[in-house]
Amino acid sequence: MDHSSTGPPKKRSRLRGCLIWLLILVVILAALAGVGYFAVQSGAVSLMQLEATMQGAGEISVVNASDAELTVRYIQLETENGDPTPQETNRLAPLDVGGLGGLLPGSYRIEFSSQGEGPPLATCTLRLGRGDQFTFVALTQGLVVTRKGTNAQDRADLLVESSSLCRP
Repeated sequence: MDHSSTGPPKKRSRLRGCLIWLLILVVILAALAGVGYFAVQSGAVSLMQLEATMQGAGEISVVNASDAELTVRYIQLETENGDPTPQETNRLAPLDVGGLGGLLPGSYRIEFSSQGEGPPLATCTLRLGRGDQFTFVALTQGLVVTRKGTNAQDRADLLVESSSLCRP
């Protein structure tokens, strides 16, 4: 058999291949942008949720090391409509752990109460930054607060009543 008439196979142009991949990438990005725009316009995703995704969400953990049941209310103070918005309420039995993650950066008021709906035992208004992790520990003697990456200088910095992490 004589294959001399067919010659070597033709090479595809590199430029053509790059342009095809570039076109595919542009189409995919345009589709993602369209889906994102529709999600925001329809209300399925809020601008604050998008901001949290871009900035990194915060977390608040609570450890109930006391001998009484503890109720914890998380209230977001900075919202789109300007009104404080309760996020969640945890009821923690003694030696139980709870908390709330995926929080938008902003100001939050955390209210701690014992059994019943009486006035809070303690309240902490804190500024949650991008990726911040706060931990509260309820002891029989009081309530302690820490933030990951921050060292307390003295006992007063640990107690919710006097901590610089909790603003009045």
